[in-house]
Amino acid sequence: MPGAVTEANTTSRRSSQLARVLVVHEKEHLLEEICEELRKVAIVRECAAAHEAFDELAQRAYSCVLCRVGRTIAVAEFHRRVRASTWRETPLVFVIGKEASTDDANYLNREGANWVTEHTPAAEVVALVEAVRTR
Repeated sequence: MPGAVTEANTTSRRSSQLARVLVVHEKEHLLEEICEELRKVAIVRECAAAHEAFDELAQRAYSCVLCRVGRTIAVAEFHRRVRASTWRETPLVFVIGKEASTDDANYLNREGANWVTEHTPAAEVVALVEAVRTR
């Protein structure tokens, strides 16, 4: 993938200065276009389940977590677990899929969380991730 930022194609000094974004999504709901855009500006790691994300967060610091809420990734549980952990300061951005409930959106609004729908253009999602992680 030309132009993609990876740990392998950056020097260790530059790699330490780049944003690391953890993208969490279910296997059936890949965020390919968003990940492709993110890889232009950050090192991206993907996880296909919430428990994988928590394991990854326990091992490495991330500039931001982008989580696609779906059937197996519950928004309130994911949000509460991250905020109650040692990585609670990690900025979060949620992508809400069509199977998400209005309760999910209401929860995110109540918590003041950053979120978009799955129909938001990839460039806008990346801009939100960049804005959230640099606050």
